[in-house]
Amino acid sequence: MPPPAMNSHVAALRFFFTTMLDRPDLSRKLIRVPYPRKLPTVLSPDEVARLVAAATCIKHRAALAEASARAPGWPRSRR
Repeated sequence: MPPPAMNSHVAALRFFFTTMLDRPDLSRKLIRVPYPRKLPTVLSPDEVARLVAAATCIKHRAALAEASARAPGWPRSRR
């Protein structure tokens, strides 16, 4: 069983013991499984430009450009 699924089961059992059975002493023995977290994939500026160019609707292009804030040729928001 992968660690995120195991941690979900631990959280459900902790809720069951603490809230439903009113036995918090049993839930203290449950521990979460540590696991390494992966960093998200970051797109290169060329990939972002290709993604924005692939959008057919101007509304979708604007949304993608604003979300990436890296697309060349698009105005950035005034924040």
